[in-house]
Amino acid sequence: GGVTAIGGGGDELWGGSSQRGVFLLKPQAGDAGLIEHLTFENTAGGLRSNTISAVFRDREGIVWFGTDRGVCRYDRESFRATTVSANRQSNYVRSLLQTRGGEVWSGTNRGLFKLTESGGSAAALEVTELQTRSVYDLFEDGAESVWAATSSGLFVKRKVSESEQTALLFFEQGCYFNQFFFKDGLQYSTVLL
Repeated sequence: GGVTAIGGGGDELWGGSSQRGVFLLKPQAGDAGLIEHLTFENTAGGLRSNTISAVFRDREGIVWFGTDRGVCRYDRESFRATTVSANRQSNYVRSLLQTRGGEVWSGTNRGLFKLTESGGSAAALEVTELQTRSVYDLFEDGAESVWAATSSGLFVKRKVSESEQTALLFFEQGCYFNQFFFKDGLQYSTVLL
């Protein structure tokens, strides 16, 4: 299968594939040596699937994988998987983003989710405004707004103050999105990054 995602940092390069799991490579003078190959089978299902569409390494060195069966975190000792939603298409993760503030966002075939942890257990809060849309890619700008490229346009979640965010979290699950259309000067209604 093809290489569908790359990520890492320092002297690590993680490559996700469409059918063969994840490969950890050590780049060396324009070449790379294989360090580790993780699959659904050799991790006893810790890696939820061999279909990987997103990879990133967070500030603590934990590697996150977006798969067609949810999100997996790997800390070199064990895996921790998160089911994003009961809807199968919402678990097909296309993109992952960690913001400068430490929030982790998951773009899926059926919506956008903010991943949270409380008391050692993970949960995913769905952004209702993007519920039925495929989210292809995510980006954080200099103002700490999160942008989402979707099947029906470009959306932005603006960063708000802590007091406003608390109210928005209660009423709108932490998100305020604006939608951009042709009238706003965009050439296409769908933005693929």
